[in-house]
Amino acid sequence: MANEISFPLYAYGKGDWSMFLVKDRETILSRVEPFDFENDGYLFWDAQGRSVRLTIERTKLTNIEQAKMRSPSGRPLHDTRRPWA
Repeated sequence: MANEISFPLYAYGKGDWSMFLVKDRETILSRVEPFDFENDGYLFWDAQGRSVRLTIERTKLTNIEQAKMRSPSGRPLHDTRRPWA
């Protein structure tokens, strides 16, 4: 399907400007602290470079979906190293 989320995911830590790959659903929470996630500390993109939104509830990943609107969290992958406007 065209809208299916494809792995790996690219993750960008806004606090320290770090980037890392997430190989699959099972490894997301081993790399992402729920506290930082809840405080909007990360941006994510799928293997096609599309912005994705993750939902975590009670320290469990419950959903991954394509981001629907243009916002700081919908920033294109190639734009991550530019200063925030």
